[in-house]
Amino acid sequence: MTMTTLKMALCFTSALAGIASTPALAQDKEADPTEIIVTVRRVEERLQDVPASIVVFNQQRLNDKNIQSISDLSTFAPSLTVNARFGAKAATFSMRGFSQASRTASSVGVYFADVVAPRGGNGTNPAGDGAGPGSFFDLENVQVLNGPQGTLFGRNTTGGAVILVPKRPTDRFEGYVEGTYGNYDNKRLQGVVNIPISGTIRFRAGVDYQDRDGFITNISGIGPDKYGQQAYVAARASLLIDLTPDVENYTVASYAHTHDNGTVSKVTNCATSATLPNGTFPFGQLACQQIERGAGAGFYTVEGSLPDPHSRLTQWQVINHTTWTVNDNLTLKNIVSYSQIRLNNVTDVLGANYVIPATMTVSPTLTINTGALAGRALGFAEATRAPGFNSADQQNFVEEFRLQGKSGDGRLNWQGGVYFEHSTPRRPTGTQAPNLIDCSDSDHFVCSDTIGLLFGNIPPAFRPRSIGFLGNQKGEVSFLNRAVYGQATYAVLDNLKLTGGLRYTWDKTRGKGELRAYRFISPTGVPLTVPVVSCTLGAFADANCRTDATQRSKAPTWLLGIDFNPVDKVLLYGKYSRGYRQGIVSYNVPPPYQTVGPEKVDTFEIGAKTSFSGVVSGTFNIAGFYNSLSDQQINVSLSSSTNATTATSAILNAGKSEISGIEIDGSLRPFKGFTIDGNLEYLHTVVKSLDVENVPGGIYDVFVPTATVGSRLPLVPKWKWNLTGTYQLPVPDDAGRVSVSATYSKASSFIYSTGPFGVVEGIGLLSANLNWNEVGGTPIDLSVFGTNLTGEKYYTAVNDLLGSGGFVSKYFGEPRMYGVRIRYRFGD
Repeated sequence: MTMTTLKMALCFTSALAGIASTPALAQDKEADPTEIIVTVRRVEERLQDVPASIVVFNQQRLNDKNIQSISDLSTFAPSLTVNARFGAKAATFSMRGFSQASRTASSVGVYFADVVAPRGGNGTNPAGDGAGPGSFFDLENVQVLNGPQGTLFGRNTTGGAVILVPKRPTDRFEGYVEGTYGNYDNKRLQGVVNIPISGTIRFRAGVDYQDRDGFITNISGIGPDKYGQQAYVAARASLLIDLTPDVENYTVASYAHTHDNGTVSKVTNCATSATLPNGTFPFGQLACQQIERGAGAGFYTVEGSLPDPHSRLTQWQVINHTTWTVNDNLTLKNIVSYSQIRLNNVTDVLGANYVIPATMTVSPTLTINTGALAGRALGFAEATRAPGFNSADQQNFVEEFRLQGKSGDGRLNWQGGVYFEHSTPRRPTGTQAPNLIDCSDSDHFVCSDTIGLLFGNIPPAFRPRSIGFLGNQKGEVSFLNRAVYGQATYAVLDNLKLTGGLRYTWDKTRGKGELRAYRFISPTGVPLTVPVVSCTLGAFADANCRTDATQRSKAPTWLLGIDFNPVDKVLLYGKYSRGYRQGIVSYNVPPPYQTVGPEKVDTFEIGAKTSFSGVVSGTFNIAGFYNSLSDQQINVSLSSSTNATTATSAILNAGKSEISGIEIDGSLRPFKGFTIDGNLEYLHTVVKSLDVENVPGGIYDVFVPTATVGSRLPLVPKWKWNLTGTYQLPVPDDAGRVSVSATYSKASSFIYSTGPFGVVEGIGLLSANLNWNEVGGTPIDLSVFGTNLTGEKYYTAVNDLLGSGGFVSKYFGEPRMYGVRIRYRFGD
């Protein structure tokens, strides 16, 4: 975080405090679960009237539960699982068993102000498609919608959707300033002001700033002392204008900038065998030595290998809604958005920091002296940006026109529209990855092949086939998505409704790549003054190492549903829906594997939503579902049995899977002031078949899918649940409102990758909050919070390279975090 950015945040917050002239006690109260309003069907409806499985949090609940990020949200929404391997800014999501692999399209749509999240370009480093730091402030609510949303939301929502609804400008002068301080020197500042400029013009603006030290200690002596910090600033401004009594224009602009050291994993396991299978270098020895160096240093320790790791993300977006209420039965709405997203990422992907020892065993019968190379360090699969390029650099344009209406008798409610989305690179993106070489300046090719220099001491019979190289990738991916859709609900009886919807989508994806490998030593171990350059894709590329591929797909998606109210406050429903995820282009693999077709899912769901009142009040909702997934996009390892080319991996339409499960959520007020609420999801997933076929005449003849028939799908816990108890203390009204709450969340183990160590163990976490609103009758709110209070040490992701690289590395979950938050509200 730059000093200029910090000053801007402080000045804005100070300015808000300065205009806080009139105290106000108005604030968001905890919503009655039976009266929560949601917009998951693009119209305002009571949560309990919507025939779908939904979890909703208004801003007050987000604050009370200390939900500040999408990872925090997943604690309280069991169907949602977050893969934050590359940090919160590049997190990908899994919902109901549908997850996103590298370079594939998202399976969970994230929407802000009714517009899908900006794409990041589908490059080597994940970016976009999510809700990054600074997204969870000044919101009306967050809605987590489970299951395929193929009619109203379109492709790439096979798992579901996460909808963030920002607060709109109001006709009151109001706002707040807020400060948070916690362990790891966690500092967070927020400020929001709402100004009614006139009777027809309203303005709202806010800023959110956080700076927290890292909790991961780097003991390598290379690069920063700490990893795992949080540093960002986000700003938002909105303008609401009543152009006429029937025409409203609403504009919201958002900006976010993050800057930290990125993520890093810890080497936890190593291969102890000293054999040299298939000519691979015995990296397990080096990994074992790295583990030995860190023994006794503590759990949250790593060995970074990069002198300047960093991750900088800048994203901004402008969204405009124009709504014309033609009459009581017809409304026209136009939504247009433009956004840009840029990522500059230099990261140690696998966490390996190899230090050459004085002697090395390269076979059971051969040990060599490393001589002057002893003590030299090198990384394994480091990822840096290519000189002059960003890791992601994309612009996105979205246009949607909707018509919504109802019949005169109110029995028929309908909507339809057209959709257009175009995502294009602002300029090509690139990465430059030193792989098993030592580079003091990779931008100018100042590198040495440390492993290759050892070849002179190794007899040819034991000499590894491949040597280190500097990989350089440049590329760009563009997306064009168009659709028409319509959906209607008809009340056959006062308590019986039928719903039908259809959407047809046309998608086009084009990817262009330019891949080269720079080698700094000859096959006989002679250092090269000028590196030898080769095309990574060899004969598949043109003379300039370029490839160009296009993937087109089109498909209908639909919804058929019925909902029935047998008695008051009870809703029973059933529905059948089709969803699909669009095809992709991966420019870093050879044809014909660069293009992948779409996958589709058929979903059947039944559910019940109930609410009750009296001495004991509350809600109880349950949904059961079955998904049949076909043409599944599976990650497959490709290799040659004759070592004709370097092994790689690609996404192929290779699988069929089944996903079934149950979701339960509810709340209970057994007595005045005490509330129990919770959620539970059970998922049964199984890979039914895999159809990986060799391409005749291809150089790859060994295909190994990352999944196996009969196994569970990755990134999917079988059980996930949470339980929260909240008690509002019986204090006098003039003292304010005081509540205490505690949440226990539990997730079972899940598969992250193939291999013996590819499973992430289950974990249970305890958090608690003390909230004192309107302290002593003043416009001040005070909160004390803590997460992972029992100090559990756990991992969230794993790289199992034991078979190919001789080691396993894992990513940390956050340790115990705690702090205090103070908010001052002002206005009418």
